[in-house]
Amino acid sequence: MKRINHGGPVLLALALVLSGCAPREKPSVGEAADTTEATEVATRSAVAEKMAQVEKAMSDLGDLEEIFFADWGTYSGNLATLRQSAHVEADSSDVVIHFVSSGDSGWAATATHRALPARDGCALFHGAPPMKPVEPLGTPKADTIVCWTVTTKPWELTVRGGG
Repeated sequence: MKRINHGGPVLLALALVLSGCAPREKPSVGEAADTTEATEVATRSAVAEKMAQVEKAMSDLGDLEEIFFADWGTYSGNLATLRQSAHVEADSSDVVIHFVSSGDSGWAATATHRALPARDGCALFHGAPPMKPVEPLGTPKADTIVCWTVTTKPWELTVRGGG
């Protein structure tokens, strides 16, 4: 029996090219650098957006604590209680708030975003809480939101308010 050559490898290569599945040439060094830079910019933008959500949540937390203190003469370490006291519905954000301490003389908390490593976050305290939050560079000043991220390079630290 005689075999008929239907062009095997040639037809396969043509089919791959026409379907868009053909192997691509390696990008040049400049193209690879552009792709890496674009990825870094996109990552930095996504991290900045998430960190802005964390910072906003900390600012809102400060407002809720002040409303609670005006009503009860003490601070709360419970986010659900704060929201209920202020008649604010729970939000569905991915920001996680951790109370460090709270009492009659002050409160302290840190926050992170579920989509970021736990080492990225913000800290805030008011008054003289029993224990203050510690962030990468030490304890922040009262009523100052301090945020840090080590996910992107260069390492960033932002400070808002207080003083």
